[in-house]
Amino acid sequence: MYLKLVVFTVFIFLLIPQAGAVLAEPSKTLMIQNSLRAAGFNPGPSDGLWGPQTELALSKALKTVGVTQSPTRADGLTTEIFTHLTSAFNLYHETMDLQKTRLQETMSFEDARHLISRTGLGAHPTEIQALVGLTRSAAISREISKLDVDNTQLPPPDFFSYEYPIYWARNDMEEGDQQNFRVARDKEMADLRLWWVREMLATQQPAGERLVLFWHNHFVTAYSGLNENVHVLAKQHWALRKYGHTNFRVLTRAMIHDAAMLDYLDNNSSRKGNPNENLARELMELFVLGEGNYTEKTIKEVARALTGYSVNKLRNDEFEFNVWDHDRGTKTIFDWRGRFDGDDVVDILMRQPATAKFIAQKFWKNYISDFNSDPQQLDTIAVHSEQVITTSKRFYAKRSVPHSFGPQKIGPRSSSPPLISWLEQCALPVCYLSGGPRFPIVLNSWAKICSIRQMLRVGLEALIG
Repeated sequence: MYLKLVVFTVFIFLLIPQAGAVLAEPSKTLMIQNSLRAAGFNPGPSDGLWGPQTELALSKALKTVGVTQSPTRADGLTTEIFTHLTSAFNLYHETMDLQKTRLQETMSFEDARHLISRTGLGAHPTEIQALVGLTRSAAISREISKLDVDNTQLPPPDFFSYEYPIYWARNDMEEGDQQNFRVARDKEMADLRLWWVREMLATQQPAGERLVLFWHNHFVTAYSGLNENVHVLAKQHWALRKYGHTNFRVLTRAMIHDAAMLDYLDNNSSRKGNPNENLARELMELFVLGEGNYTEKTIKEVARALTGYSVNKLRNDEFEFNVWDHDRGTKTIFDWRGRFDGDDVVDILMRQPATAKFIAQKFWKNYISDFNSDPQQLDTIAVHSEQVITTSKRFYAKRSVPHSFGPQKIGPRSSSPPLISWLEQCALPVCYLSGGPRFPIVLNSWAKICSIRQMLRVGLEALIG
């Protein structure tokens, strides 16, 4: 009896992650602090800790958009608060834009069509007409406000409500049951693809859908490379919806905790004494720094920091930080030395000058041109070193309307694919749309904040200007 009790206790000990082993998603407080800084307010250190300075900055920001009731505690940070902060962000930048004559010009029909076709999924006449007569700065704000697609227009596919499949036991099934299991997963994958196409057709936030597609092409995974696990792909898709419009540091952290990413790049088998370098290499080469901006030694050190970042397949593929597999030794990563883990690695990479340039160039190719670039404009983005990824949407919007750097000078634009093309791509898995390093990316040291909304805003200003 006692032997059975011991065996059962050990099993539970191994099955249930140790205290602190499952790392929490990015705190709302940290996201609020990042949003406040991007909107021109000082919340104090971006440390995820609620305090008087964060509370005061939030109160001031909300008052600028007519909201007098401000949360006094972190648990009061609702979706509405984040929406109000987007308005405060746009108001702040529209005020800054008053000094820029070209951004006070009114939008013509062609200006509006050009901007929407660059930032969304086509240009419907009603969407175009809504921008006609606005200042260019106000038009950019409207596009920025359409980035949040965490709440979808259509309900998720039906299989989301079903019992989670036992992926971990599939190899122990009889051959016929394995075949039935695969057929069920393939159907769910087809449902997910079709659902996303329908969502892109129905959405009132096309700029957000295009941004999700952009991130799928950046943080690459594929159904076939995940042993046909559609559920981890669906989880990744919703993570991109939730964090893709917020902050590059937060988004990158979410991706190194993402089950699809960890499984696809074999980090489940990475442990102290035998680290797998796949995730470390892709993180620097394809996701953050770009080729040539790191050494083989850095890859090895980052791989050590990422040991223990794995997936608990017995708990519905949840992220698990396995303390026993993690290398807690001292690592040297660029100019930093310490007992780093994967989250520390993301912070270090955000401080590298190559990160800013890599991301900015990638956004440029997605929103402006696949072929021609303007080094001066890209350097302008990189200067916004502490507010980058939110600046980016505004930057690229400002570059979107024909002017002195119009389409005839930019060259072939990265226009959104026609909806017919989207329907044709239904035959492809949702995450096959991400085909690898189709375009590299750029910006400066991001020690404090990498706001996606900020970088895009600066970019759209350049597009429009």
